Amino acid sequence: MFFTTNVKKCLNEKIRAFTLIELLIVISLIAFFSAFVVFNKGKSQASLNLERASFQIAQSIRKAEELAIAAQFFNGSYPIGGYGVYFEEGSSFYSIFADVNQNGNYSEGELVESIALENMITISDLSPSSPSVVIFKAPDPTVVLPGSSSSISITISATNIDLEKTISVNSLGVIEIQ
Repeated sequence: MFFTTNVKKCLNEKIRAFTLIELLIVISLIAFFSAFVVFNKGKSQASLNLERASFQIAQSIRKAEELAIAAQFFNGSYPIGGYGVYFEEGSSFYSIFADVNQNGNYSEGELVESIALENMITISDLSPSSPSVVIFKAPDPTVVLPGSSSSISITISATNIDLEKTISVNSLGVIEIQ
């Protein structure tokens, strides 16, 4: 008795539900937003990689400065030429080195650490020239830049999209990321 009364009551009342059009609109909106997220994931990932790589380079330059200030030994002696960072245009690696032979440049046997940039990131431009180095000599530390330049700019870019960041180091050792 109870069951038949409820069935009759439901049949007499209007049943509220979604129409087919409403369901199709909701499904199409979900599909649109999902496609938007999937297709923009690559660009946002490349942008994030570029951001991380720029901070990684700035941190490595600071590490070379700290090694020079701390008078860190390299292969049993202090490198009188100081510690530096070596960059080469078109590369996805850069190196921290100890200037043992005091030539103001990176030479074989002076490698402290080789660092790979983030995925799909390369050094696209160096100013004033490629290859370039930034060297710090103790105790101040004195900053040694290529030639007689007052600053060096390292531009990195993502290979799959048109984004780039520039890391600048001036003769006082101030690092700026743009």
